[in-house]
Amino acid sequence: LPCRLNLPNFDIQQKDLQNPAQQQLAVQGAACNVLYLFSADTESLTGPQAVRKAVRLLFERRPLPSPTEVHLKVSNQGITLTDNSRQLFFRKHYPATTITYVGIDPDDHRWSVQIANADIPVKNQHIFAFVAKKTATSSDNMCHIFCELENRQPASAIVAFAQKILLDESTRQQHAPAQI
Repeated sequence: LPCRLNLPNFDIQQKDLQNPAQQQLAVQGAACNVLYLFSADTESLTGPQAVRKAVRLLFERRPLPSPTEVHLKVSNQGITLTDNSRQLFFRKHYPATTITYVGIDPDDHRWSVQIANADIPVKNQHIFAFVAKKTATSSDNMCHIFCELENRQPASAIVAFAQKILLDESTRQQHAPAQI
C-alpha cells in the first residue's frame, strides 16, 4: 500500500461528547416547531426506502392531509411530539431504542400549503422523517413525515442534530456493559 495503516487505540464508533455543554444538550435535548404531515406503515422497510415509500403514499392521498403544527423534541431519550392544538394527539414519545432512521426525503420533495390561522404560507419547505419500530420487539416500522416550519430551523439542522444525538445514544447502549 502507498501509505501506512495504523489501528486506532480506541473504539472510533463510540464518540464521547467533548464538553459539559454538549453533554447537557444531549440529555435535555433541543426542540422546535414543525409541521406533522403524515405517518405510514412501512412494514419492515427502514432508512431512505421507508421515507421514499411514506412520502409517495402521502402525495397519493386525495385530498392531501391537513398539516398539524407539533413541537418536536429530540434528546438522548428519543423523540417526543406534542400536538400544539391537540387535534390529532396530545403527546407521543418514541424511545431512542425504537428509532431506526432520521433523514430528509431522498427524492427532495417539497411541501407548500396555506395553514389555517397562519399569516405566512408554508412554501417549498423540505420534507424530513424518522422511522421507528411499532413496538420495541416488532420488526414492523412506521415512518413519520414532517416539514420545516421556520426558516431558522431548517430540516437539515433538525436531522443532523437528531442523527448525532440518537446515533451517539444507540452506539453507547450497544457498547455498554450489561447491567446485572
